[in-house]
Amino acid sequence: MSTPSLSASFLHGLVGPSFTRRAMDSAKRVVRSVERTLLRPALLRREVIRCLLADPSTERELVSDLQWRQVVEADFDRQVPTDLDAIRGFEDCSWLFESSAVNYSLSQLRFDQAADLYRRVAHMESPRVAELGRYKGGTTLLLAAAGGHVVSLDNDAAGGQTEYDEALHRALKRFRLEDRAEVLLADALEYDLERESFDLVLLHCSPDYELAWSLFRRWWPAVKADGCFVFHVTPALPGEVRMVDELRRDPRWSDLAFEPEARGEQVYARKTAGGGIEAVR
Repeated sequence: MSTPSLSASFLHGLVGPSFTRRAMDSAKRVVRSVERTLLRPALLRREVIRCLLADPSTERELVSDLQWRQVVEADFDRQVPTDLDAIRGFEDCSWLFESSAVNYSLSQLRFDQAADLYRRVAHMESPRVAELGRYKGGTTLLLAAAGGHVVSLDNDAAGGQTEYDEALHRALKRFRLEDRAEVLLADALEYDLERESFDLVLLHCSPDYELAWSLFRRWWPAVKADGCFVFHVTPALPGEVRMVDELRRDPRWSDLAFEPEARGEQVYARKTAGGGIEAVR
């Protein structure tokens, strides 16, 4: 029986170019068993991963091959961040480890993204932070643990937010962080804002292009001078990707400077002196 072409291309993209033949052959056997009945790529992807991890021998092969690939390809000269001048805490060592979207859990951040965000907030003095899009709240707790005073907003568009927030409140209370996080069910477009009132604003909720622009235009004036607006640039949020690309090429935003390096899927825009949003409006 021939192997469907989708199987090889899909798995090659899933695990990377160095995925070994032995693990590929194991994966193909699983794919052949589900590909005929699952037509939607997202369903296929979830089913393939479920089947792979459900089989102990295949899981061991996959994990072993992926681990060894990562070790073989590791390189100090390539991995040390160019802007890191000292090791002040564990978060400054994140580059010693592999990081990808597979790290997602309670926080929808890669390991390196989370470490970078933690470092920035921890090095600020009593920072006020806004999180636009909370979901289960892992990043809310991370920001509070780093020392931020967090205003976390979610409009419950997907449903179930009340249950998630109850669990988040229990975790915040357990670690004595409840005073650092204001967990709100609210629309970020309607939240009452004051100019230059936040040190950092994290946008992670907008797959829609027009909504991404609306949120940025509303919240950018609320960022303090030398503060940051953090975009989450991922294929899962195509509207935000398109908006950031346009923003990079628009010279009218004279009070905005993008940092030269992205951290994983995070892009940082720093607030500088200039005309800014009023000029664009």
